[in-house]
Amino acid sequence: FSRVLLTALRIMSTNVVTGEGQTTAPESHFDASAPPEDDAPPPMYPSLAPMQPIVQYQPDPIAQEQKQLDMDISVKLNAIEQALTAQKMQLAAFSQTAVANTEQKKDLLQQLARLEAVIASVQINPNIQPKPQPKPQPQPQQLQHQAQYPSQVQVVTVVSDTWNTSFGHSSLLFNANTNSCQRTGGGSSFSTAFGNQVVNKGQYKKWQLRVLAKSIVKAKKSTGVDVVIGIVDSKKAGKGNEFWKTPLLGYGYYGWNGKKFHSKKQGVAYGAKFNVNDVVSIEINMHTFQLAFYVNNVSQGVAFTVDGRCSYIMAAALNNSDFELQIC
Repeated sequence: FSRVLLTALRIMSTNVVTGEGQTTAPESHFDASAPPEDDAPPPMYPSLAPMQPIVQYQPDPIAQEQKQLDMDISVKLNAIEQALTAQKMQLAAFSQTAVANTEQKKDLLQQLARLEAVIASVQINPNIQPKPQPKPQPQPQQLQHQAQYPSQVQVVTVVSDTWNTSFGHSSLLFNANTNSCQRTGGGSSFSTAFGNQVVNKGQYKKWQLRVLAKSIVKAKKSTGVDVVIGIVDSKKAGKGNEFWKTPLLGYGYYGWNGKKFHSKKQGVAYGAKFNVNDVVSIEINMHTFQLAFYVNNVSQGVAFTVDGRCSYIMAAALNNSDFELQIC
């Protein structure tokens, strides 16, 4: 009998009973169509051109605050319930003894009546309105490390940036409604304005600025505009006018002649001139530390390899009051 029982247990351990007396082998998790792990391509960084931003989950601060408040209210109600239960037992035991006199019991009854009234009055005030929430600042997007077989990545569009009005040249005038910046009056040197977004190591950012003319005459000029667009170390912002020179040592692209500038007075030939109504894009890749510019979505190529130890913000310099720059 023991041998028969042992044999039956062995059969049951290797087969799965299905239906009426039919047996089938345990389900296999091997997928013959999947490539073997040894043949899987190693992960790699994508090149600069096909990089796509991924959607980063940003929790709703209002929902988070409400969830926390709900938890706090629940904890407080439980604490009150426990306190009332303990007090009930103590007061009931006290009032039922001969120690408590009639006047004390009357006073206790009045206190309980007042407590009951207070509890009944606790309610949500319908007249309290929520506080206005500040407009959130866009965040630099993280690069997606993709293998040869990329997973689905959702492409998102974000606001490019806003102007930092807390510092910059005194001759600059900002318009929050149009997100634009212009220079007032003349001058013999550039006046620099800065953005708010800070891009750190491992991040990717692309700014877009549209060049606008202050008059029809200026809009018809065939030469490039007297504007330099680029980036600068966020820790040095506001310490100079020509952000590509000492002490800022930023990186710039000059619309007048298409040259690129960094640290030196003389620029180096780089890309096309840009003019009124052109949209100039600044693309910084802080994985490869490469900086590139675009004119109307046409790449001008890699302009610089930047210092990877720094964090960068957008910078733009105007030499006169003929033009206006709009972040878009």
